[in-house]
Amino acid sequence: QLQIGGATAQVGDPSGKTKDRDKQDLATVQTNTKGIEKNIKTIFRNHEQYFWKDRKDSLKPPIVVNNMSWYNSINVIDFMNHIARLFRMGDMLKKQSVVTRLESEHGMNYTEFSYQIFQSYDWAHLYKEHNCRFQVGGSDQMGNIKAGHDLISKLYGKTVFGKRNYCIVKWLS
Repeated sequence: QLQIGGATAQVGDPSGKTKDRDKQDLATVQTNTKGIEKNIKTIFRNHEQYFWKDRKDSLKPPIVVNNMSWYNSINVIDFMNHIARLFRMGDMLKKQSVVTRLESEHGMNYTEFSYQIFQSYDWAHLYKEHNCRFQVGGSDQMGNIKAGHDLISKLYGKTVFGKRNYCIVKWLS
């Protein structure tokens, strides 16, 4: 199962950034999320066609979900009362991405500061709805993965696992 962050793309992940991300309009976010979903499905089809072809059973198609589908139906007061309340300011302020940004000349806006709550809730939602017990993220996502792990432990009393990977692609300019 793969999640696309249509909602969190609008919040903006501060990891690896020295100033606020540019705000994207909804149409751009929707175009990007559709493109990402199409690419993911193409990768799976290619894998099945070229690497899975000698197997008797078919690959199950990937489940691709967009977190916009659950955030559209959440009341902000309920979210703050039942989810955000479980996060401690001290822990959130210790995250390296937050420390770096707060020490910079640009600081950090609340929207990006709250990103870790949203990413954590994404995993908790996927755990509840799809029994998602494992999250993989980029090398800059360890703090967010840990926050999600802790949220699931608080909400459901269950142990889940996360892994970070270093980027294997170098972007060319």
